[in-house]
Amino acid sequence: MYKITFSRLSYKQFKKLPMNEYVRVFNAIGLLMSDSPTPNLDIIKLTDQGGHRLRVGDYRILYTKKNKGREIDIESIAHRKDAY
Repeated sequence: MYKITFSRLSYKQFKKLPMNEYVRVFNAIGLLMSDSPTPNLDIIKLTDQGGHRLRVGDYRILYTKKNKGREIDIESIAHRKDAY
């Protein structure tokens, strides 16, 4: 079983997304929770901040994994110009 938690900031950012981007980000988060490998997702491990980055169009989802990938803490969902 997977557990996803949003920080207060990421939850606000998620709610403010345009509807088409909201759906894309929601689906990408759902794919993060799948047990099968996800080769079609653009995920990079961040070196200076720790955690991972998932690219969804022009938006970036910054998150960390815990408990062998069973817990995902989403820290930020932002446009690429504001993400880092």
